[in-house]
Amino acid sequence: MAAVDSTARNIGRNYSIEELQAKALELRFLCMKMLEAASTDAPQDLLSHIEIATVLYFKHLRYDPVHPLWGGRDRIYWSDYFEELVLRLLLSKAGYLSLEKALSNGSLSPDLGLEAQPGPYGYSLGLAAGDALSARLEGMDYQVFCMMGEPEQLHGGVWDAAGFAAENQLGNLIGVVVRGENSVELLADKYASFGWHVILIDGNSIGEIHTALLSIDPLGKYPTVLIAETKPVEIDESSVQTGILDNMESILGSGLSSWEETDQTILYSPSRRVYRWNGGKRMKVKLSSSGTGIRNIINSINGKGDIVVLEGDQSSAALCSEAAGLCRGGKIPTIILQKHEGAGSCFQQISDLLCRNQLKAGIIDLSETPGFGYETGGWMSALYGVDVELPCDALEMEKAVRLTQELKRTTLIRGCRKQSPVVTRSESCYRAGVANVIRYREIRDLFVDAFEVSDGWSYVSENEDLCLIAAGDEVAESMRAAFILKEEYGCETRVINVHSLHPLDDDTIRRGADETGYILIVERWNNSGFGNLIAGVFYRMKTGKQLFEIDSIGSGESDISEMITAEMIVLKALYFMEQKKRNH
Repeated sequence: MAAVDSTARNIGRNYSIEELQAKALELRFLCMKMLEAASTDAPQDLLSHIEIATVLYFKHLRYDPVHPLWGGRDRIYWSDYFEELVLRLLLSKAGYLSLEKALSNGSLSPDLGLEAQPGPYGYSLGLAAGDALSARLEGMDYQVFCMMGEPEQLHGGVWDAAGFAAENQLGNLIGVVVRGENSVELLADKYASFGWHVILIDGNSIGEIHTALLSIDPLGKYPTVLIAETKPVEIDESSVQTGILDNMESILGSGLSSWEETDQTILYSPSRRVYRWNGGKRMKVKLSSSGTGIRNIINSINGKGDIVVLEGDQSSAALCSEAAGLCRGGKIPTIILQKHEGAGSCFQQISDLLCRNQLKAGIIDLSETPGFGYETGGWMSALYGVDVELPCDALEMEKAVRLTQELKRTTLIRGCRKQSPVVTRSESCYRAGVANVIRYREIRDLFVDAFEVSDGWSYVSENEDLCLIAAGDEVAESMRAAFILKEEYGCETRVINVHSLHPLDDDTIRRGADETGYILIVERWNNSGFGNLIAGVFYRMKTGKQLFEIDSIGSGESDISEMITAEMIVLKALYFMEQKKRNH
């Protein structure tokens, strides 16, 4: 049916099969170029659903981009299996938002075509089933689609939702499973055993996809699943419309904000001015992913062969259970959590199986799911028997991984697979429970050479004007803020890198308050609990040398998907200090 005018009830353009094929080619080409520009690995693997999405958005779905919250619209829920950048481009082409908005790092929401933020593996089908049941209860005739990848079919949550949908006879629910070139019979049999109508299709065939969707009876008693076998598609650029090629340079130059991870990584300030790492002739940085080479690091310290690496398509809860068993057998398991699920989704298993039994395991969380992201560190710090490390770059990540083998308890390390500035040195101190103090000295050719890093316990005060307390990604931005504050405003700033959230370095944090009088906590974009941990340090203070002022920047200071930048920290610091001085 494609896009409609929900007010006049007019149907939008009715694409032919040939036009849909051309549209799919255009989308695939555009997405491929965008992924290449963003240095995303294996772009072909991330584009397996392009033909299915093309048929849905330009032929079958009933929606109105002008009135995106129209109650009669069909719904589509996406799992975290699918690349967000590709999803943004699809919604842009469907008319929900401009290409510039799609390439910004602002959040997507229902008024921009996204029914819900993609959740961790195994839960999107439950979301879709709940919406489909709501439609039935309200007597609505809209259809609900759920886009899933093959790996998440191993998750128990998928089958809980599958049973729920069949039990409630949700014929208006359509699941779409994207698979590679493998046998599909076993998965088909499993869905059929749960009472689902199963349709096997060629996921690259526009015609088969369209025919399969037309065959579904939304008023029927059985939910339907399309199991789509897909294969990589090679694109001959000569077959792509000339206009797309002509506009590609301007499109690639129009944004990519946080999606670009080359040596010109772009971050946006609140004023929308652009800052580029390595954009100038001096203060250069190396960019690297903290998730790179984790296995090599582990292999280099696995002299006795006691360390066993656990990763893959299983749920994080299952991996924790297996890790506990390995501990009982005398091994030291290291769990590597990748894109789909973070440590937050296995909180109970970590608490009950690892902590309560006083077992030693390493958990390296590289997940990108916002709901189980940096806030996990705050949760885990509340558990007895877990050390929590939040390294700020790839070098600190290596040190943290090596450190886990020296500790006697379960250790959670939170990292990131995306590239970020390397702002520390190999020789910089790194000890569990000891924060680092970073001081800006002078402009140098290399960013890292412009700063001096000290062990927090041995640092001698230089009577700074302000103290910034940060962890993880915010350390690099806090360092850049210290550079700006000194060079442009003559303000001396002490940056405390709290890479250990538990045990927390109370002494270094307390001294920052006592010796500067002004504390600004640099928080993650969502409420990660980091600020609460730091506030707890001051609550535990019995005495202090002087009164001090404290404030924070983070949750509520920026768009939900925009990380805190140095420019934001500088503005907050200047305002904060000026206000406090007026009050004295």
